[in-house]
Order: sequence, then C-alpha cells, then structure tokens
Amino acid sequence: PLPIVRRRYRAYDLRRESRRLGAVRLQCRKHDDARSGFVAVRKNSSAALEVIIPPYFIRSVSKVNVLLGDRVLIPCNVAGVPSPKLEWSKMGKTVSSLRYQVFQNGSLQISESQVRDSGIFTCFASNKGGNVSSQILLDVQYAPSIKNISGNQSVLVASGLTLECIAKGNPVPAVRWLFGERTVGRNSLLTLSNLQSSDAGEYKCVAENERGFIESSLRMDVIVPPSFVDFIATVRVREGVTVTLPCRAQAIPTARIEWYRKG
Repeated sequence: PLPIVRRRYRAYDLRRESRRLGAVRLQCRKHDDARSGFVAVRKNSSAALEVIIPPYFIRSVSKVNVLLGDRVLIPCNVAGVPSPKLEWSKMGKTVSSLRYQVFQNGSLQISESQVRDSGIFTCFASNKGGNVSSQILLDVQYAPSIKNISGNQSVLVASGLTLECIAKGNPVPAVRWLFGERTVGRNSLLTLSNLQSSDAGEYKCVAENERGFIESSLRMDVIVPPSFVDFIATVRVREGVTVTLPCRAQAIPTARIEWYRKG
C-alpha cells in the first residue's frame, strides 16, 4: 500500500507548532500500512525546513510624552522570523532628520525634541511572512507662557471691564485670576461689573499645567468723580470779621480745589 508520511520534529506536530519554531531539520520517515502486521522502513530522508513567522509586536504603546528640549525614545518592539525590516514614518513621510536615529532594536530616538516633532509616528515591520504596523502619538509638552495680557486699566466707578490673559502651553494650561489672595476668575477672560473703589488694585493672571506655571500682573484703578463733603452753601458773618469758608471734597484720584468769587 501507499506509505503514510508523518512530519514531526522531536515531539512537536509541525503543523501546529511551526509558528513557534525557527529553522529546523525535518526527518521524513515513510511507513507501510500497519494492517500487514509489520512496519517496513523503506527510506529515511532529511530536508531543510524554514519556518516563517510573520512580524508581531511584543509590546506596543499608543502615546509617548516628552518635555520640550529633552531626548525621547519611541519604542517599536517587534519580532518575527526572519528578523523583520523596520521603517519609521510620520504623517505618511519617511522620517529624516539629523536629530532622528533608529536603533538596532527598532526604537526611534529623537534628540532635543521640538514642538514640530509632535504628531503620529508609524513603525512598519515586514518580512517574508507579511507586515504589521503600529501608530504612536508623540506629544511634546512644555510649560505655559503668557502671550497677551491686558495692560494697566483706569475705569470709572460703577462701570464694567473685561480683562484678558492669553496663555499657551502643552498640555493646555488652566488659567485663573487672583485679586490679593482671592480667586476671582477661572478663565482667560475676567469680566468685572459695577466697579467700586474697593475693587481697585493688582490683579494677577496665573497659568499652570503639568510642566510648570507662570504669572503676570496688572493694576486697575477705579476713578471716582469729585463730590463735596459737608459743604455749607451760606455763611453769614459781621463786617470786618475774619471768616473761613470750608470746602472739602473726595475723589479718586485726589481732586484739585479752586475758588471763584461771583459778582
């Protein structure tokens, strides 16, 4: 009868285990049908067997954070048989920069990271068995900076005002306003209404994120028009007597007082 061909390597069933094995030697032995009562070994032969394992990621990451100016290593831990060929790209373009270096283990190193390095990098691995790719988001982070803040202000009492503080940073900084030790706002814009003299003073904008904080201050003055205090409209005195006419006013800033005689 026709011989039955079995392919085994040590104790492994090659069809089931071939994905785990590297290059091995295959012993091929042919047997007659056992119904005849004996087994005749007709021929032993050997053949080189190359087991191809498509690339696969041992460990993958989806995001890498780095502080602006620092060196960063983006991992690409991939295995396969034969060893996969690795290629790095960013936004569809092959990475190329004197600051970029690909190590033998597949990791991509970027020295002196810059804001423009932020984005999605793709690690592409391929061999005879196929290819795989993994995308990693690089997030270059930096401490806040205040790009614009309202200057010193002078406003009329009982009126309103909006102060602006534009901060930039990554992650996006949280902005808050302080008047003395009291928080009076938690936004880039601080709207004040019905201002009184007690509202005058220094206002501080504070911007903060995971990488640091910064603050900037401005002064707001509330103008109060002059008004008379204890003004006496009529004073009667005897002729020839020295008299003092009171004129007391309050204002912010201090009012200038002038006297005029009518008639």
